[in-house]
Amino acid sequence: ITNGYVDITTPTLTAATSYVFNARITDVVGNQGNASANHTVTIDTASPTVTAVVISGAESDGTTANTNTLVEGDRILVTVTLSEATTVTGSPQYAIDLGGVTRQADYVSGTGTNTLVFSYAVVAGDLDTAGGVTAGTSALTLNGGTLLDAAGNAAVLTTPVAVVNTVAVDAVTPTVTAVVISGAESDGSTAKTAALVVNDTILVSVTFNESVNVSTANGTPRYAIDVGGVTRQADYVSGSGSSTLVFRYTVVAGDADDAGGVTASDIALTLNGGTLLDAAGNVAATGTIAVAAAANTVVVDTVAPTFAAVAPIVGDDLDGGGYGSGDTITLTFSEAINVSNITLGLLNAALNNSKTFGTTGNGATVAASNDVGGFATTFVITLGSDSTVDTNDTITIPQASVVDARGNAASAGVVFTVPVPLSGPTAATADPITVSDVDASGSYNAGDTITLAFNTDVVIANLTIDQFTVPGRTLGTGATVAAVGGDGINASSF
Repeated sequence: ITNGYVDITTPTLTAATSYVFNARITDVVGNQGNASANHTVTIDTASPTVTAVVISGAESDGTTANTNTLVEGDRILVTVTLSEATTVTGSPQYAIDLGGVTRQADYVSGTGTNTLVFSYAVVAGDLDTAGGVTAGTSALTLNGGTLLDAAGNAAVLTTPVAVVNTVAVDAVTPTVTAVVISGAESDGSTAKTAALVVNDTILVSVTFNESVNVSTANGTPRYAIDVGGVTRQADYVSGSGSSTLVFRYTVVAGDADDAGGVTASDIALTLNGGTLLDAAGNVAATGTIAVAAAANTVVVDTVAPTFAAVAPIVGDDLDGGGYGSGDTITLTFSEAINVSNITLGLLNAALNNSKTFGTTGNGATVAASNDVGGFATTFVITLGSDSTVDTNDTITIPQASVVDARGNAASAGVVFTVPVPLSGPTAATADPITVSDVDASGSYNAGDTITLAFNTDVVIANLTIDQFTVPGRTLGTGATVAAVGGDGINASSF
């Protein structure tokens, strides 16, 4: 007897067997006391073992069941049933296979019972198909903790294979993998490779790494594009439920860009109140792939042709007597327009107050001076002998007749006002004529010279001796004319 306790030596006892003990004390002279109460002792050397493992999904609170596809922040629960109640210390872990990647579920509850719960929080990038989350036979580890039954027997860590469940995980963010910009007709679907004009459309096809669902209940997602240095917004129009979404911008007057000039940055996609979600509810990333210049062949030209900003109309009075037969009026437009539309009949009809440039029978003509492929910027009107046009008359060419190579018509009738004409060459104001009496006879004789000076250079080849006349007189046989100075082509003195 030690401190009121009785030490009993027994024969070998059998495991998992119950024994009943009591004790009676005898003093040194043989007196026996009363027998103690019976004490039942069960011999327990059996370690707790795992009998079942269930893998399930839960909301981020870790308790509410979630049978939908799990996303970032949701929980995967591993419920481990043991053969007997087990006390837990420390932080044991349970390894699960999530899409081929080992993740550790941490112990969260159940100590003192035969059911322990382990939990793993889903992180971005986790992905597994329904029923794909599994666990092997060595999934349970102590991680520095303990698993003991009431008798102090350590739990056996071998576990059954866990493969039967309906847990699906998708914590992969939808991301943009490709962006294509193209042109279309005004219907928004028929492809157009020619230059886009007003009401044509620019399409932006955005491809994601997975199918995306679009909601426009609170706003329509947009894609910003650069058209000629100006930011334009293409609105979402189709593709929800697929991996390719289409955004559309309708070209308006004033838009202009060269081939391959329509671009987009890597932050072009905005939700604008809408949502872009995959089937699991993951929000799509709005970062995109930049579309650089020359990545497409889209041309935009909605600029309406009009008169040129500099010298739109110039009149030339070749004989110095005001507009008349053979004189010219030159019209210049801001860009090349369809030559076939600009006819003499059209121009005569465009003059105010029933004026006329003349008729073809009387020498009137109109010709494009820089025709390239049927389009030109400059037109020269040669007046006929029956012309009545004069300074300050107006020429109003109908807008439908002023059409550029892209098909853009003038925004309104193009109006030219006939200017004061530029006069042809005249006699110089100083010393217009000088003479040289070579033989000092005091009279004009063979070999003497007469020098005529103009106020500007004229074409040397246009002046012959026959064009110099003196009324009632003759310059004589053998008379000649030659330029004085000049550059061999033009000169101002003869």
